[in-house]
Amino acid sequence: MSRILVADDEIKSCELLEDFFKMKGHDVIMAYSGMQAFEMVMSKKPDIVLLEIGMLGKDGMEILKRMRKSVKNIGIIMLTALKDKEVAKEALKAGADDYITKPINYALLEAKILSRFMKKRG
Repeated sequence: MSRILVADDEIKSCELLEDFFKMKGHDVIMAYSGMQAFEMVMSKKPDIVLLEIGMLGKDGMEILKRMRKSVKNIGIIMLTALKDKEVAKEALKAGADDYITKPINYALLEAKILSRFMKKRG
C-alpha cells in the first residue's frame, strides 16, 4: 500500500492514525513537529502526508509551503481542529490537496487517501 507520514504535535492523535492505517496495511511514519515532518518528507519519501495545521514552532501552513517548494508529487492532507473555512481555503491555496477537520472521520480520510494514492499510481 502507501507510505503515510502523520505529522501532529499531539502524540495521541498520531498514535490513533497510526493504528488505523497500519490495520489497513499502510506503512506509517510519524513526526511530532513541523520541522521533523519536513525532514522526514525529504528522507523517507512518503506518498501522503497528514499534516496538522496548528503545531507548535513551525506550524503546518509554513511546513506545507516548504514541502510544496521541495516536493511536487506528494499528497498533502491538512488536519485541523478549526472549523474556519478561511483557514481551509488558505491551506488549499498554499498547495494542500485537501483538508480534514477534527474529530476525524476515518472512513472519509481513508477515502481521500485512497483517491490520492490511486491518482498518483494511475
